Amino acid sequence: MHQADRALEWEAARDLKVQLSGSHAERLLNKITDLPDYRSAVSFSNIEVDLSDPDLGPLRESVRRWGAFAAHGEQFIHHAQFVQMVISRYAHLVDSIEALSLRFDPLSAVTASTLQDTETGGASFAGMPIGIRFSRPIPDLPAFCDELFSSRAPFRLWGQPAITEDEALVEAVDLHVGQRIGIELGHDWMRVYLHAGSCGNTVARLISNLQTRFDGAPTLAHPALQDAAGLKPGTALAR
Repeated sequence: MHQADRALEWEAARDLKVQLSGSHAERLLNKITDLPDYRSAVSFSNIEVDLSDPDLGPLRESVRRWGAFAAHGEQFIHHAQFVQMVISRYAHLVDSIEALSLRFDPLSAVTASTLQDTETGGASFAGMPIGIRFSRPIPDLPAFCDELFSSRAPFRLWGQPAITEDEALVEAVDLHVGQRIGIELGHDWMRVYLHAGSCGNTVARLISNLQTRFDGAPTLAHPALQDAAGLKPGTALAR
């Protein structure tokens, strides 16, 4: 399919700006995200929740996607507990991403002794690519790559992708941490190859920025990552 045909085929909304408040705000948001033409345009830039604890009293907590917190309540410890919960959840996501990094794991002594082939090098390859599926197609792959790997904010990735009609491949550098990251791209999918020792925050930030700049409803191929990220239409990761 040519780029012009792909652009004509996909005429969904690109941006959606709505401010909702009240006890049933999420109900309206869910109705919007149930519409196929709007699902990819929905992501959070700011959320606000009201909490109540019998010992600590009420708390209104506001969180922006770049990690800023603002609180109004009676006890600072209530706010501190909320922040710690968010940090713990994000740390779990980063740990889950790093567990899939590409690496060579040393074989145990028992396993190594059973091997007949001495050319194995005493290690096994572990890890896997992190698959991302987009809910909308990329209409122009070269232009998308130009933006993604330009070294500019918000992605801050630099690389020179090899692009064919339907795919792109690049060994990029995350300028935020100065580490390599391999990326493959199709018109509705992405594979990310995190190298051993690299920070999983690179992938978490990439997903977050893709949500706000391109597709608000991506899905992760790995079930554990999908669960850790809490990805569903209308959710967003912190940067």
